[in-house]
Amino acid sequence: GAVLFKYDELSSISADLTGLYLIGLVTSFIFSLIAVYAVLKIINKGKFQYFGYYCLAAGVFGLYLFL
Repeated sequence: GAVLFKYDELSSISADLTGLYLIGLVTSFIFSLIAVYAVLKIINKGKFQYFGYYCLAAGVFGLYLFL
């Protein structure tokens, strides 16, 4: 979505980088779909507290890295 807002800036990029940006776009789309389906599967199983523990651990680790 952000690419649409920055299209005028991205139109000046060389053709070599366009392929890399396209690969990044497709890869991020695929992994975001996998993440959404994984979270939905966890919710349907009723094991959402495990996702909460993961978020807590990831947040603490992020604070450790950046503070």
